[in-house]
Parts: sequence; structure tokens; C-alpha cells
Amino acid sequence: MIRDNIMSQIDLPADFDFQRAGREVLDIEREGLAQL
Repeated sequence: MIRDNIMSQIDLPADFDFQRAGREVLDIEREGLAQL
């Protein structure tokens, strides 16, 4: 699995909140698009 290789190369805390991080990224992208 390519994804497993990528994850093993990134040091993330065991309790990293992927869902929250994803929402933050989406919010940032929406703000950027709104400024166009």
C-alpha cells in the first residue's frame, strides 16, 4: 500500500485528529477561493 509507506515517513502523534485537520484545510481552501 502506497498510503502506508507515506504514513510511515510522517511522524504524527498517535492521537492526531485527521478529521479536524481535514476540516481546517477545507476551511482554509474555502477562504482562499472566496478571495478570488
